[in-house]
Amino acid sequence: MSILFPQYVAFAGFVLIATNLVFFAFHQVHSRSVLVRANPVRFFAAALLFLLAVILVITSQHDFSSIHLFLVIAILIFAASVAFSVSLFSSMLQHYETQNRFTSLLALLTGLIEARDPNLDGHSLCVCQLSLLLHEKLPLMTKFKVNSADLAYTALLLDVGKLGIPQDIAEKPGKFSKAELELVRRHPEIGEELIANVPGFKKIAEWIKYHHERVDGKGHFGLVGSQIPLASRIIAVADTFTALTMERSYKPSMPYEEAIAELRLVAGKQLDSELVNIFCAIPLREIKHVQQRVKEQLKKYERIR
Repeated sequence: MSILFPQYVAFAGFVLIATNLVFFAFHQVHSRSVLVRANPVRFFAAALLFLLAVILVITSQHDFSSIHLFLVIAILIFAASVAFSVSLFSSMLQHYETQNRFTSLLALLTGLIEARDPNLDGHSLCVCQLSLLLHEKLPLMTKFKVNSADLAYTALLLDVGKLGIPQDIAEKPGKFSKAELELVRRHPEIGEELIANVPGFKKIAEWIKYHHERVDGKGHFGLVGSQIPLASRIIAVADTFTALTMERSYKPSMPYEEAIAELRLVAGKQLDSELVNIFCAIPLREIKHVQQRVKEQLKKYERIR
């Protein structure tokens, strides 16, 4: 047996470990979740195999003249790296499965609430799907700045603050009085207050708070351009388009071409111009697919209307 074979095995193990550590660090930054909690037994098994390899190295007094001893150490290192990899990816799959379950449940509850009001009728569901579609079209490095699951949570909880507004005002078909308008404009702040104390939702609460900010600085909080969180700016585009194209009791729906023209008109003033350009470049068939998917989802809730 060549003396190089054990070296190759050990080297492959170290490369695998290094790759997993880089992946793990990236996932931690991007998703802010702790994967190691899911499969501690496999992590302990990997640690034990590494420990055995270290013990063999120490007891051999660095005498690797025996190719068999060298091979045993190399195999232990490689086996430990495989155990670590299996544990990491198993944990990752479990994490995303839990995340998807939570998103689906939140979408269900939001849909049930909005299905009762014909003026909402899937508004948040549509905003959520369009926000994710816009996020998908962003340049790679920009996309990494916003976690897609957190973006979905924010969009679904976007108007939760309206629960703090009297129903007769929230559903008023005509113009609001000055006092009523001020109360309605406070719904992002109310939403933030409701969500901020949910564990892990502090950032989401902040995104909700600023989703009606204007990029020209003339919004309620006076934030300008990139001072507004990227997720809030993404959702603002999807929210505006959805509000324009949805039919309400007090206004008809706006055709796609007119809605796109309206978005371009307020780009750089109300909405982020770069995000508007990306959204307007999305093929119409993809937009219609999202709208159709939301309609089909709402059909499930017809019995509660």
